[in-house]
Amino acid sequence: MAMAAVAWAVADAATFLGACLLGVVFASLYGVQLAVRMALSPRAACSRSRPRPYPAELLQDPAWGTHGYVVANGIKFHYVAKGPVDAPLMLCLHGFPEC
Repeated sequence: MAMAAVAWAVADAATFLGACLLGVVFASLYGVQLAVRMALSPRAACSRSRPRPYPAELLQDPAWGTHGYVVANGIKFHYVAKGPVDAPLMLCLHGFPEC
């Protein structure tokens, strides 16, 4: 009985090490692919944005406020305005990845 438990433990350890090795291989391949993409086109390697055929539902939900878009320097920004007009302005910017 003890020998069977040892055999299972060895098999589990071998399976675990094999899975770890496989993970390292796939991570290395992904790292090489990313390095090649960054070398060929640094800006495109960090951004995978694709234009949507229509806005997401959340970007049209009036419960959050009045939705709109503004274009600055060729970049389209979505904004939501809500609250009293005479209240202090709060501006939250997000979604700008740094490569």
